[in-house]
Amino acid sequence: MAIGRETRAQGAAFWLVTLSVGWQVHPDPAVRRQRMRALGAETAFYPEQRLRAFAAGNGIDILTLAPPLQRLAEAEDVYMHGFNDPNPGEGHWNANGHRHAGRLIAERLCRAFAGG
Repeated sequence: MAIGRETRAQGAAFWLVTLSVGWQVHPDPAVRRQRMRALGAETAFYPEQRLRAFAAGNGIDILTLAPPLQRLAEAEDVYMHGFNDPNPGEGHWNANGHRHAGRLIAERLCRAFAGG
């Protein structure tokens, strides 16, 4: 992948970070299952699986946020997307989504660069 090669040639690390959509990280597993049935999907993380395979095949570091955000949403029973509107859990990340995503990214970067 050209951008990865160019980035590494400049001495920098190239990372791919994927975000989430509301239904993937909805705190209620029944809501996630309903959306998966409607989409005919076997997993909520098909796009992440494809991107992980692409990254692995191209030597790209990747962090997929949807799986850990889903676990946190369910454990804490909180929405990561949406605001006080008619569709909670949908739309842009809310404060919970931003806080948890920022922490996950920071933790990963700190582990990656702790030695240097």
